[in-house]
Amino acid sequence: MICVLTGGTGGAKFVEGLAQIVPPEEITLVVNTGDDLLWWGLYVSPDLDSITYVLSGMLSRERGWGVKGDTFLCLQTMGLLGEPTWFHAGDRDLAVHVLRSRLLAEGRTLSEATAAISGKLGVKAQILPMSNSRVETRVDTPMGELSFEEYFVQRWYRTRAGRNRSDYVGGCGADCAQQSGDKYWADPGGAGDSRCVAANARQNCRRQSDRG
Repeated sequence: MICVLTGGTGGAKFVEGLAQIVPPEEITLVVNTGDDLLWWGLYVSPDLDSITYVLSGMLSRERGWGVKGDTFLCLQTMGLLGEPTWFHAGDRDLAVHVLRSRLLAEGRTLSEATAAISGKLGVKAQILPMSNSRVETRVDTPMGELSFEEYFVQRWYRTRAGRNRSDYVGGCGADCAQQSGDKYWADPGGAGDSRCVAANARQNCRRQSDRG
């Protein structure tokens, strides 16, 4: 059993290569959720999606994110309706967000929702979010605090940034907050995030080993 801490475009490339030399059934992937956001009322997890898409053969090679051959009719219509369009979610990509949001609304955990989605898409590796709790990276800027996606995607990281802060609600994040006596502050690069991911990885891999 191989356990990998991963996420994002670069992580997806690594995972794709790993799956070519290691049977996917023997791979457990603990994926970053610090970039997660609510978009048009839907729960979006960009890194979970990238890992899922690359292992299911759906990832867009041209863009490095999203679904290959996707259309953006919903995005265009939402723009006509005056809604924000800076996060370019395609129509097929949105279907995954809709399903995830419905499963979460029904009381499923993010791990359970991820397993259901990856299973339906034929992924054989186990994909786990680093936390079932909401974990969000916030970036301090002269304009105020921005989410990671606002800073990176909407503003193309052109705004001067100070420290990164990770907000934790329950789970490993709550443990980190208790240890620090306050909210856990991380240096740029996410040292706090990595500690929490590592703790979850150890726990999730132990659980996987327990399953035999």
